[in-house]
Amino acid sequence: MPLRFSDFPGQRPLEAVALGESNRDILSSYLGYSSAEIDNLYDVDVIKTDGK
Repeated sequence: MPLRFSDFPGQRPLEAVALGESNRDILSSYLGYSSAEIDNLYDVDVIKTDGK
């Protein structure tokens, strides 16, 4: 039985990012990879995204 709170607005959609959607952001921002290094990882199929 789900909990219901009186001031909470109805159901909220549950949305997640697509597989690999954040790869570039994470690799560049957090790990310091350059754009060329990230492109190379895609080229040699080390990382992928949905639809790529």
